[in-house]
Amino acid sequence: MMRSGVVGVVLLSIACALAAPARAEYPDRPTNAIVGFPAGGLADVVLRAVVEGMKKKFPKGLAVVNRSGAGGTIGATEIISARPDGYTFGLVAAANLIIQPQLTDLPYRTPDDYVPFINLVSWSPLLAVRQDAPWKTVQEFVNAARATPGKFRVGSPVRGQEAISRSKS
Repeated sequence: MMRSGVVGVVLLSIACALAAPARAEYPDRPTNAIVGFPAGGLADVVLRAVVEGMKKKFPKGLAVVNRSGAGGTIGATEIISARPDGYTFGLVAAANLIIQPQLTDLPYRTPDDYVPFINLVSWSPLLAVRQDAPWKTVQEFVNAARATPGKFRVGSPVRGQEAISRSKS
């Protein structure tokens, strides 16, 4: 199983802000922490916990902004396209940085286009069924799915991830 992580691509862009003339009053305006998934999901909960711990350092305000859609790509694109002034950072799934740029025309393609800051969470997708399901192993489930095409549904939060997972079976 491919180990996928929610990579905390916390694009504070502080390096860029420090490269500009020094501003002793940073931050002098509100800062946005963008997450590319809906409120209440894993990425949102993790980012909100991080932001809560950072609030003392951001007296002008630090807000979590949910920019969900396209499996997290909308949020990732907004973070990566933001001015590198230290006022926008966010949490991005690894698949948004690695897989999506290979499948879709995005304003970013490689690690040269963004600054990964810290890996906050490691996440491994899994297959789950009800306890009373007739399948007791993954192979039994796969065999049943192959025997009845179109009967089973599979969900994934990120486009492309399921294709990689399926190719391993």
